[in-house]
Amino acid sequence: MKLFKVIFTLSALLAVVGVQARQMYVGNLNFEDKFRQTGTVKNDTIGAAVFISAEELENKIGAELKSVSFYHIASKAPKYLKVFVTNDLNSTSLFEKELDVTMVQEGWNEVLLDESLLITGESLYLGYYLLSDATISQAVANSSPVQSYLRKGSTADWTSTKGVAVYGTLVGDKLPGLDVVLTSDVEYIDAEKDKIFSIPFMIENVAADTIESIEISCNFGDSVEVKTIHTFLPYLESMEFAYENIILSDLGEKELVFTITKLNGKSDLTPENNSHSVRVNVVERIVQRKVLLEVFSTENCTNCPKGHEIIEASIDGRHDQIIEVGHHVGFYTDQWTVPDDTIYMNFYYAAIVTTFAPAGVIDRTLFTKEEGHHNPYQGGDSCVVFSVESADMWNMLNVELAKPAYAWIDLAVEFNDEDSILTINTSGKSVTTLEGEPRLTIYVTEDNLKSERQAGWNSEQKGSYYQNNVNRYIATNVWGDQITLNDGFEKEYKVKVDSKWNVDNLNVVAFVHNYSTKPNVKERYTDFNVYNAEKVQVRPHTVDLDDVVNESITIISHQDDVLEIVGEYESGMIYNVNGQAVATLRGSPTTSIANMPNGVYVVSLTLADGSCFNAKFIK
Repeated sequence: MKLFKVIFTLSALLAVVGVQARQMYVGNLNFEDKFRQTGTVKNDTIGAAVFISAEELENKIGAELKSVSFYHIASKAPKYLKVFVTNDLNSTSLFEKELDVTMVQEGWNEVLLDESLLITGESLYLGYYLLSDATISQAVANSSPVQSYLRKGSTADWTSTKGVAVYGTLVGDKLPGLDVVLTSDVEYIDAEKDKIFSIPFMIENVAADTIESIEISCNFGDSVEVKTIHTFLPYLESMEFAYENIILSDLGEKELVFTITKLNGKSDLTPENNSHSVRVNVVERIVQRKVLLEVFSTENCTNCPKGHEIIEASIDGRHDQIIEVGHHVGFYTDQWTVPDDTIYMNFYYAAIVTTFAPAGVIDRTLFTKEEGHHNPYQGGDSCVVFSVESADMWNMLNVELAKPAYAWIDLAVEFNDEDSILTINTSGKSVTTLEGEPRLTIYVTEDNLKSERQAGWNSEQKGSYYQNNVNRYIATNVWGDQITLNDGFEKEYKVKVDSKWNVDNLNVVAFVHNYSTKPNVKERYTDFNVYNAEKVQVRPHTVDLDDVVNESITIISHQDDVLEIVGEYESGMIYNVNGQAVATLRGSPTTSIANMPNGVYVVSLTLADGSCFNAKFIK
C-alpha cells in the first residue's frame, strides 16, 4: 500500500503538469490577498490551522492530499516549524513534518507530504506550529472567510478566527471538474427605451477542468435568450464577461434573470450559484445626475474666502457634475446682491432666526448629521442650510450625486449683440412619475467679478479677490415657474442683459424641483428637493494660445493628477476643449485634476497687473 501511494503521488505530480490527473486546492484560496499579523507571542510556540469541512470534501472523496502550503509573514526565519494534518486539533495528527527552518521563505511555502493522504470525507485541519526566540506571529488574510483557529502559546487553547493563510493541494482523476460561480456588482440599472445596453459579470472557475465554453441564458419574463461564450478559463481563474445587445421597449421596471446552464456542454456541479437577477428600470432617456450647490456669501463675510476654498476642494474639479450658484445674502448684502435672493433666506428661518455665511444648500435637501450635515448656529439638524466650515461637504455632495436623475433638462441660449437680449430655451421631462407641484427656476450667473473690499482677504498681500458663480438675475419666479414635468415642458425666456454684466463671463443655470405648499414653515422649506440641474455658458470660452506668453508663469501637469502653477496669479479658470469651465482657481499653487476626464484643457489666469495668461495642458 505504501508503494502504491508513493507511485500514485509521483504519477499525480506528473499529471498536474500535463498528463491526466486533476489538481484542486482546499482551504484559503485567495492567494492575492493582503495579509496581516495576528496571534503575536515571544519565546513560545504558536499554532495556526484552517478547517476543511466534511461538506467541502464530500465531492472529493477518493482524491489525495498532496501538500500543505502556508504563508510566512516575517522576514526572519522561525526557530522551529512543524506542519500537520489532523481530524482533531486536540488529538494525534494524521501527518506531521518538521521543516528545516533555513529553507522557510517569506511568502508562500509548500510542504509535500511523505505519503499522500486519502480523502475519505471526514473533516480535516491543516496547520502548523512555529517557535521563535523573538516576537513572531501568524499570517491571516484580510478578506478570507475560511474558518480558522489560532493557538497563542504552547499551553493555550485553540481559538476561532477567520482566514489563516494555509491551504492544501488535492490530486486525483475524479475531482469535481465543472463548477463556476457567476457574480455581478449590478443589481439595479437604468436603461434607455429601445437602446442597446449590456450588463457586466464575473465568472470564476472553482473546479478542476478548464472551461472552454459557457452557455448562459437571459430570462426576460416573456422570453428566454441563450448565448454561448467560447473561452479558456483554468481552475481558480476568473473572467470578465458582458451580456451585450440587450434591448427593452416597455417603460417601467423589469427583472432579468441570467443563468449559466452548461459548461463545456455539460451540467454545472452547483447550479445554485450560477444565477444573478438584475432589476432594469426602462426610461425614455438616460440622464446624467447634476447637483445644485447654492452658496450664501458676501463681501462683508470675513470667513467667506476660506469657505470658498473649502467649497472648491469639495467640488474637486467636478464642475461638470456640480453646479454652483452664489446668493450674496446671509451676512448683510453687497454690490452684487439680487433683491429677490433675500427670499431664499427662508431656508434659514425654517429652523432658526439668524443668518450666517459662508453657508450652503445642496439640492435644497435636508441632510442628516450622519451624512455630513452640521450647523453650529442651530440646535438639531432640521434645516437644509449647513455651515460650509463645519459640514462634511465632500460626503454630502457624493450622497446627492449617487441619487438617480429624476428628470432631464435641455438648455440652449443665444445672445443678440445688437439689442443685448439673451434668449433662453429650455425643455425637459421627468424620467419617472413625480408627485407634487414641479417648478422650473432659471438663474443668470456671472464669473470673474473683481472685489476690492472682500472681508477676510488681504488684497495688498494676495491681490484682488474674484467672485464666481454670482447670481445676477432670476429669469423665472423666485420659487420657479410651474411646469408639467411628467408630461414634458418647453419654455422660452428673454433677458435684457445689463450693461454692467460681462457677457463673456455669463452662464445660465436651470433646474427643476418640487414646490412645497405645506402650511407649516419648517416643513415647507425642507421640501423643495431639486430633481436635476443644467448649466451652459452664454459664450463658451475660446483662447488663442499662441497669442499669450508670460515667462513668469509655468504650468506643470503631474502624474499624480495634480496641476502645479509656478508663479503668482490672482484667479483663474480651467476650460475643456468645448470652452466649458471645469474648475475655478484662486491663487493656489496646486489644484487636483483627478476627477477631470483625460483630454486637453486650457488654463486661463488673471495676473496681478490685470493681464491674462493662457496655457494648454494634457491630462
